[in-house]
Amino acid sequence: PAGGVPVGTATVQAPTARGQALPGSGTARRSLVAATVIALVGASVLLPLGGAAIVLLLLIALSSADLTGRWSARRVGMQGRQGGGSAAAIAYFPWAVCRSVVRFVLLAPLALLCAAGAVALTVLATGTSALPKAGAWAAGAVVACYCVGPGSAACRRPLGRFYGRITRSGMGVTAGFIALALLAVVAVAAAASLAPGYWPDAHLGQQLQNAPLNHPLLSHLPGNLSQVSKRLVSWVGHRL
Repeated sequence: PAGGVPVGTATVQAPTARGQALPGSGTARRSLVAATVIALVGASVLLPLGGAAIVLLLLIALSSADLTGRWSARRVGMQGRQGGGSAAAIAYFPWAVCRSVVRFVLLAPLALLCAAGAVALTVLATGTSALPKAGAWAAGAVVACYCVGPGSAACRRPLGRFYGRITRSGMGVTAGFIALALLAVVAVAAAASLAPGYWPDAHLGQQLQNAPLNHPLLSHLPGNLSQVSKRLVSWVGHRL
């Protein structure tokens, strides 16, 4: 019948289509999201404890919002908009938070592996005397893994939708990108040049700086890693 499924389908699908075809080009939105990710990683390097914790909570909230939005879209697709949509989404959000936390926990080994790689590279570049900086880059690596690693699209999609709604003109896209790009540059420059602040534990940075690292394995770590790398490259060259 003409008054049934076609009309209902049009009513349900129109918001989804608008949500997918956000104003502005996809490249512009991706640029805004990328600048945001860079700023978040820079903030985590600058504040490895408090900053990284706040960023991780923000990423969990974004992932939960994405799960809730997708669940709501499926529910509307099956049942239509017959009442209770917003209330149902609010009721579902705590469950989405639990799912996001579980996902983050399951990805923790990969994030910790990225952190270990960041520490190793920092030690290779600066030696074992820069443990505060190594810890800062480790925090940044963890955040970067959750921002761009496996399963991270759920954290970036809400940002893309948000930027698509607030940048409905070319001028808005340009202004937003300039602001976020400046923020990203400032965050990266501060993270690279300033000593990390281990807030809320103000003494942790000093403790790491003065930590006794007289163990032979630590004192010779850069040379040992360099030798292992050379042997690995030589082995791969012989195999090829």
